[in-house]
Amino acid sequence: FEGSGFVPQSNPTTVSEYAVEFSTGPMLKFCTNNDYIHYFSFPGGLNGGGYQGYKGDYEFTVMSLNEAMDEMILRGIRTGNCIRLTPLPGEWTPQSYVDAVWDGELSVRKNSFDIMVDSRKVGKISRACTPVSDDFQSFYKSKIWTVEYDGQTQDICTITLPGGILKAYSDYTFEGGEADGLSFRSFRWIKGDTADEDRFVCVENDKIELR
Repeated sequence: FEGSGFVPQSNPTTVSEYAVEFSTGPMLKFCTNNDYIHYFSFPGGLNGGGYQGYKGDYEFTVMSLNEAMDEMILRGIRTGNCIRLTPLPGEWTPQSYVDAVWDGELSVRKNSFDIMVDSRKVGKISRACTPVSDDFQSFYKSKIWTVEYDGQTQDICTITLPGGILKAYSDYTFEGGEADGLSFRSFRWIKGDTADEDRFVCVENDKIELR
């Protein structure tokens, strides 16, 4: 959890009881307080999430588990949000994974990039602020990018993966204009010899860059 500073505790590990019950299907329920889970699900309080909290859940319907048992889909009972759970690759511990994600997030200090297709500017992508580990409002806003293209704007939500990968929750496809039909989902951060050469290169289509 990159924003561990949001949860006031000296030990970053938190333990809570859980139960597996039957509802409309198998249900996973966290029965005692979990600092991380309940930060997002409880209304008001220190998290400042208002009467709905941050639309997190502590009770989940188990929707599916694939045959290889390496992907489980849960759905929050209160919000209906879907969660995809996958095991960490063997070389990662939870802490090393979070550290790699945090390093990737901190390496990108710019809040605005030109969208380039074949070295031509076609639009702009920007966010409100860079991530701050002790301010949740700033932290989550740093994960929301606004795409400006062909007179339209659209917000996309992202996560950071190890290796400097910025990944959107769903594909973005350009509609109209000179990039019509092109799409992206994820970008890899490339550190240049100078700050002006730093850029994101699209993983799916290297014609698309953010500079």
